Amino acid sequence: MISKYEYRNINTNRRDIDFEQEIYQVGFNPYKILDINESQDARNGFYQKISSSNFVQKIWLSLAYDAIQTTKSRYYTLNDNTYFILERSLELYALSGNINEIKKYFVKNQLKNNKFEFDRSILYICCRSGYYDCVKYLLQIGSDVNMQQQHLSTPLHVASFYGHEQVVKLLLSYGSSNKIVNKFQNIPSDEAKYLNLAHLIQTSQDDIITRIFQELKNEGFATSLERMYDDNIIRIYRKGYQREIYFDYYQNKQYERAYHGTKYEFLKSIFIYGLKKPGEVVGNRQVKIRDGHIQAGVSFEGKQNWSDAVFVSPSPFYAADICYSERIVSQSEQYACLVEVFVKNGSFLQAPSTVFKRSINAKGEPSRVEYAIAKSEDKTNIYRIENSLNVVLYSILFIKVKFLEQNSDNYQDCLKQIQLHQIV
Repeated sequence: MISKYEYRNINTNRRDIDFEQEIYQVGFNPYKILDINESQDARNGFYQKISSSNFVQKIWLSLAYDAIQTTKSRYYTLNDNTYFILERSLELYALSGNINEIKKYFVKNQLKNNKFEFDRSILYICCRSGYYDCVKYLLQIGSDVNMQQQHLSTPLHVASFYGHEQVVKLLLSYGSSNKIVNKFQNIPSDEAKYLNLAHLIQTSQDDIITRIFQELKNEGFATSLERMYDDNIIRIYRKGYQREIYFDYYQNKQYERAYHGTKYEFLKSIFIYGLKKPGEVVGNRQVKIRDGHIQAGVSFEGKQNWSDAVFVSPSPFYAADICYSERIVSQSEQYACLVEVFVKNGSFLQAPSTVFKRSINAKGEPSRVEYAIAKSEDKTNIYRIENSLNVVLYSILFIKVKFLEQNSDNYQDCLKQIQLHQIV
């Protein structure tokens, strides 16, 4: 049996630990781990230490706190306060941040929103300890981001209280609410461990990007919001069959990824109904050609009525040009508004730029940067949408303008960064 003190010598930077040998079979003294005596509050000891970035230290702190707090028979104890783990359960895996076992469980079971001791969900338990990877996985499979426990606190309450900034950002990106009041009459920002964390929660609720995401999520159209590279790239994912399209894009090369710049006020409509050509009616509004663009009936590249089409671009730089993409301000930074789509190979005509003076020019981008999406096999009428499978909306994309300007010398590297993201 491993000594109760040996846990302190385990390499705390490792994440590929053998949970069975290095954690679950190890005797430990929870009071020594939390640096408290038996008369002191275990929660205070946990509160002081759990912000640690050391993964294994988080595990021991979480197990120590649970061992003292639980009313269940998860442990047995020797006279010198050495505790040993008795069971292997989903709760134990959540307490110890064992993401592999959590995934195995949910492959076999659909009980992601079940409640356990003290009415806590598995998501809540992982948020309390700051297990980012576990929280991200649980949110991706649809765990209720606002489920309340015994004292009516949500995952955002507990992540905020214990100071887990990255987990807080993740919860906010999935629509966690700052309006839910717990038993102590506090909303999540009231319980924040740090002032900057309270400010983050408060401002995110009023943020223009967060607001459109929450509206789309509440209406059942969006799944999640992802922030990358210090918020240089912010993506709102559409609910639907995008996983299959994504597979076809990477594995079978049946689709091309492309971008479309637009105004903020049109994003929600495009996200719900897809891209439409001029003249089509969406809701109670007709799609119109914007001033300054090629108008109806004008020929270009030898094609009559050039504008009678849906246009996208393989280049995010081109789609983000100010003549297409409106600039908005979020968290004091300027962003370009785009939508990201997949277009079926063989359904579009490639053409050169129709913008005479570009606001952002990128070295190395394609010379033919406009895709006109075809409608049918009729070669005389190739500029209209054929059906929704030819152009599939994948996400709303906000790109920080400074990021595009600073990366315009290396088109391919910037493109890789924009296209590197999760599959949802």
